Amino acid sequence: MSKETKNLWWGEFTRRFRWDPIHNVTIRKNFEKKGSEKLSQLFQQVRREGAKPAWMGDITYADLVKI
Repeated sequence: MSKETKNLWWGEFTRRFRWDPIHNVTIRKNFEKKGSEKLSQLFQQVRREGAKPAWMGDITYADLVKI
């Protein structure tokens, strides 16, 4: 995933939640770790089910099933 996309998602997260700025580094690390785990789980589920979900683009789905 591109750094640009990660930063976009991080920006959305920071608009919805608040914390003491001294925790920024730890929260960003946790955000990226949990996001990576969740995205991996979603992709695995899509592969198992063998059907393109409504939220996934055609090109992304085609690339995913090639793997």
